[in-house]
Amino acid sequence: MTEADRRRRNNLLATLAFAGQAPARELRNELETVHNIAVTLDRVDSDLRALAEIGAVRYDSQLRLAQITAEGREHTQQLREMF
Repeated sequence: MTEADRRRRNNLLATLAFAGQAPARELRNELETVHNIAVTLDRVDSDLRALAEIGAVRYDSQLRLAQITAEGREHTQQLREMF
């Protein structure tokens, strides 16, 4: 995983920590407007699948809907402590 991948996935988790759940399209828009990360919807989809594999989110690829899990929330709390 590259640094860009890590940053993008951490920002996806941070956004989901506030929203609880969100469609991939909204997450893509948030990455661009809030975090200044331009990315395709396919890349967001790929990142959400990767986050789902490690248990940080639940992701329905049919609906393209992501929901943060307890593990994902713990991760975002640790990120806040680092900064």
